[in-house]
Amino acid sequence: MRYVCSDAVEINWSNERGDSQRAFGRCKDISTNGMRVTTMDAPPLRSYLSFRLTPAQFAGSGNVRSIRRTLGGTEIGFEFTGGLEFNAARLPSLRISGPAKIEPPTGD
Repeated sequence: MRYVCSDAVEINWSNERGDSQRAFGRCKDISTNGMRVTTMDAPPLRSYLSFRLTPAQFAGSGNVRSIRRTLGGTEIGFEFTGGLEFNAARLPSLRISGPAKIEPPTGD
């Protein structure tokens, strides 16, 4: 199940030259295995990233599975990696409601 979420997210990745990149955005929704984030700058499709969701202090890494350009920036969907799973009951400070309305992912 996906939950609507509106917490701030920091995303870090390396560009094709190996330079560190950072973006800030808002979580749109979160599930056991991944999340969608809206941000102005986004890593490329299939790239790996690290993230930190605040104020919940939920952090980890992920693999970008979808990218969609929107009027408000770029929406990215990524799957958690390294065995990470989200558990809403363990993060009561996360601002979630649910379930989220799911739109089919599109890749660029």
